[in-house]
This record gives sequence, structure tokens and C-alpha cells, in this order.
Amino acid sequence: LWNRDFALRWDLTKNLRLNFTSATHAQIEEPYGVVNKDLYPDHYTAWKDSVRRSLLSLGTPIDYQQTFNATYKLPFEKIPLTDWISSDLRFASSYNWARGLALTDGIETGNTITNQRSIDVNGRFNLETLYNKVPFLKNANRRFSASYRKPADNKQNPEDRWAYKLAQYAARLAMSVRNVSLTYKNTYAMTLPGFRPEAGDLFGQKKRGGMLAPGLGFAFGMTGDSYIDQALERGWLVTNDSVVTPATTNALEDVQLRATIEPLRDFKIDLTAMHTRNSSRSVQYMFDGMPETRSGNFTMSIVSIGSALEGSSARNGYRSPTFERFRRNLDIMQQRVEAQYVGARYPQGTSLAGQPFDPANGTVSKYSPDVMIPAFLAAYTGKDAAKSTLSLFPGILSMMPNWRITYSGLGKLPFLKNTFRSVNLNHAYRSSYTIGSYNTFQSFLSYMGDLGFMDDVQTGNPVPTSRFDISMVAINEQFSPLSGIDATLQNGLTAKLEYKTTRVLNLSLAALQLVETASRDFVVGIGYKLMNFHLFSNRNVKNSQSEVSHDLTLRADVSFRNQSALARDIVQGTTQATSGNRALKISCSADYQLSKLLTLRVYYDRQQNTPLVSTTAYPVVSADFGVSMKFSLTR
Repeated sequence: LWNRDFALRWDLTKNLRLNFTSATHAQIEEPYGVVNKDLYPDHYTAWKDSVRRSLLSLGTPIDYQQTFNATYKLPFEKIPLTDWISSDLRFASSYNWARGLALTDGIETGNTITNQRSIDVNGRFNLETLYNKVPFLKNANRRFSASYRKPADNKQNPEDRWAYKLAQYAARLAMSVRNVSLTYKNTYAMTLPGFRPEAGDLFGQKKRGGMLAPGLGFAFGMTGDSYIDQALERGWLVTNDSVVTPATTNALEDVQLRATIEPLRDFKIDLTAMHTRNSSRSVQYMFDGMPETRSGNFTMSIVSIGSALEGSSARNGYRSPTFERFRRNLDIMQQRVEAQYVGARYPQGTSLAGQPFDPANGTVSKYSPDVMIPAFLAAYTGKDAAKSTLSLFPGILSMMPNWRITYSGLGKLPFLKNTFRSVNLNHAYRSSYTIGSYNTFQSFLSYMGDLGFMDDVQTGNPVPTSRFDISMVAINEQFSPLSGIDATLQNGLTAKLEYKTTRVLNLSLAALQLVETASRDFVVGIGYKLMNFHLFSNRNVKNSQSEVSHDLTLRADVSFRNQSALARDIVQGTTQATSGNRALKISCSADYQLSKLLTLRVYYDRQQNTPLVSTTAYPVVSADFGVSMKFSLTR
């Protein structure tokens, strides 16, 4: 074997760093037979010549591995006007070549090449630093900071003038957005079997037909799905029956957006938005037509708060205005989806190939994913069905921010600060639209991107449909909490009170029903920590600096949950309660620090479950009491 490894690290500048590694595992080729210089000199000479030629050619590659990483920090901080911006880029790629099987009958199987790339972009915008470049705005920020102290000489300070104060208040409100951050991640990977060219010596490239194979673009991850067609056109791929493994690609695009808004001191709003799509593609390039399948998943943050708290109970027949709007949207969306096929012609491979699209031969189904998913999104996000998107995978600009709101200023009020160390009000909202998995229709024929036709199993006529077969989509919405308060008293006692709600909407496109699961939680908790509580030791003994503080932490929580599930029939418009449960949980615990490594815990948990909609279930009460000891080796 002749193995070669190479590594290069080059910090081109303080902000730009490069890292490259490669490894080639090669085999020295030698003829089969006895190697004996004295008995078989002719055989020995032939063996020596073969080994010499193999050594000069650096051996026959078994596999080749390559990685490349580059990080670059944009020099915004070096420029006074842009020092409030910080951003860095990271590019990583890998390339592998592996020798294929050598069959004795001479059938060509080809080799396997894989590549992967990852692009990460991080941007942070400290808007407070930007505001402070203006002296007036800087004074306004200082005035409303937590460390501000009013000057002693009020007569000479212009801040006492009411107009100046009013301007500062207005300026501080206009500077509510304090910082923004953006994270973008894009990854792509390809596995291509049946690759004919061998691995070369430089970047794993081999000259073939006047071109480098597989090419520097492939070696450094700068290729896309079209590379499969290019390799096939150049004759680099084996297309006989010996290759049965399809080419595969995987792509991920993820966007995370965060912002902090502080309209007032101690009043903070955190906004978050996300958009993630993961897609895979499998191409059987060795067959005519290059049949392919696609799959993946999708998640995006949305706002569905408009229908979150609508009343729905047995008294009104579980009526839901939003569900009724969803059913009305179906007719609107059906017309809009069908309008996309006006002027289209049936593609080759269908029974009506070349003829213009005629709804009389088969039209868009009212209950197809192309219609129901956009109608579902429009209804539960409060948008007009005549103007909302028809895409099953809305773009990045369609993501909506979720939020968390906290206010910590109550504890600073004069009539409360003598009793409370801190008082915090909390509210948080999160909602997401998710496609857990999707696949492509096997008989799908495209005429325009992801729009095309599929043969109807009953009539045999091509009916318009999108490329993707989706069985279920969901909206997951949480108020965690809808409203909550946590406080710490001057004596160390902590208390919290929270009301949480959760709603999950599962749209089943196979069963044509919408399953709505909702839960409401009410939580009360108190806690107290006794510092240096001597339960087993003499409290009069002075502790050394190395001795642990024997703290006793007490905690009690009571929670009540009301959970229910409704099945809404989309065709009939009826609703039926399928399950329901009430749960009361009481948890008490005491943790005592015996030493730096040992903690003693005593706990009691009691939970009572009462079914609301069931013919077989019955109330259940469970209780747990115990003592545990935790021994830690990491302290």
C-alpha cells in the first residue's frame, strides 16, 4: 500500500482562514505468481517491472478523501460607520472517491463519488451602538438605562426642560428595536455510483476527454442536481445492468431570524422566525427517462392567533367559524389552482399527449393536497383565500415572527420593592406549520416545474396535480404561557402562576378530516431555599472556605390540565369529540446538599386523571413517594 496524506492550514489574514486536507489510499500492483529471483528470473523481472511502473504512477487508488474549510469574518468592526454590524461566513466541503467492485467477467460497475458542502452565514446588528453615534440619541439611551442617576444640579441641566424630556421619550420609543440577528444555513450532498473515471493525484482529479473528472466544482461542493445530467452526457457514468443503485442528493435550507425590542426599560419583546426545508432526490439515471423520486419535510413559523381562543364546546355542537371558513375556501382554491393549467398541453406519456388541457377530461380535485393545504393555511392564518399563496411550501418571505414578552418593572415600584426582590410578567406565543414528510407521485409527468399531470385510476385520463404526495400537514400552536407571573420575595420565597394553552391541528388528506387537539394548563408553584441549613452537623462550627454550604431547597407545584380532541369531517362538515381528559398533579420535593458530591432528595408526586369522553376508560389516581441520593463525580 502507498498512502499519502496532505494538510494545509493557511491564515491568509486575521479574518480569513483556510484549511485543506486530502488523503489517498493506493495499492501497488504486482503480478500473481511466485517471486523468486534465482529459480524464476524471467518471472522476477516481469514482477519487478510491474512494481516499478506502479510505484512511478503512485499506485492504483483505492479511495480518495478531501476536505476544505474557509471562514471569513467581515471587517465591519474596522469601519466606524459599520462597527455595529458583525458577520461571519463559513464554507465547508468534502469529496470522496471510492473504487468499485472488479467483477471477474469483465462487467463494468464503476466507482462511487460523493460530495458535500455547507454554507453558514451569521449576521448580528447591534442597533443600540448605531443609535449611540448620534449624541442626542446616546443621551436618551443613557437616561433610560438601568444605571442612570439623575444629576444633582437640576437647574443647569437641559434635561429638566419638559420639551427636551418629551423629545427623549419619543426618541427612546423610536429606538425600540435594540438588536437583530440572522442565521442562514445551506447544505447539499450528492452520492453518484457508477462513475467511470479514476481518482487523480491533484484534488482527486483525472483528465478524461480533455476535462478534469469529476471536476473541481464537484470536488469543492459547487454543484447541483444538474451535475448528474452533465456527467451522463460526458460518458462518465456506467448505464448497464450492473449499476442498480440510484444517484441521490440531499439539500437543507434553514433560516433563523431573531430580534429584541425594548419599547420601555424592563419591557422586553423577543421575536423569532424560522423557515426550514429538507429535501432529498433519487435519480435512476441508468434507465430511459431518468425516473426520479423526491421526499423531504418542511417547517415554517406562522401566526395563527386569530382562531386560537375561539369558543368550541358541546353546547354549540363544537362549532368552529374558522373550520367553516376553511371549507368555504376549498371552492375558491380549486378555481385558483385550476386556473394555473389554462393554456397547458398534456405532456408526452399521457393518453392525451399534445392536446390542450380540457377540464372535461379531468380537473383538479376539491380534496386534493393542492387545494386543501392552501385553503387550510389561509383559514387558520386569517388570510384572504383569493389572495393567499397557492404554494404547499411557502417561501422565506412568508414566515411570520413568534414572540416572548417579559416585563420586570413591577418589583421596582415603591409600594412593592420593600416586599419583592423581583416581579416578572411573562407571555409567549409560538406557532408553526409543518409537513412531516412528502414524496412524489410515481406516475407524475411535469409540464411546468412542480405542476403536471397524473393518470386517473378510474378513467385513465390525465388529471392536473402537483408533484408531491402529502398525507398530512399540521399547525402546532402554543401559548407558553398565555399569561404568567413569577416573583421573588425579600425573604427568598419564590412563587409562580401560569396559564398555558396548546393547540395542534392535524389535517389528514387521506382521511379528509381535521383532528384538533387542545389542552389548557393552570400551574401554581412555590419554592424556598434555606441557605447553610445544618440538618446533621453542628451549626456553631465555623465553615472553612472549602466547605460546602448545606442548602435546603423546598419546592411545591400544583398543575391542572384539561385536554380534548375533536375530529372534524371536511366533507360532511360535522364534528365529533373523540377524547378528553382532566389531570390534576401535585408535586413536592426537598433537596438537601450533604456535601460537594452528594445530594439527598425527598419527593412526593400525585396525579389524578379523569376521562371526559370515553366508554372504556375510568378515573385513575397514581402516587409516588421516595428518597433518592445523587452522587456527582464532576464537581
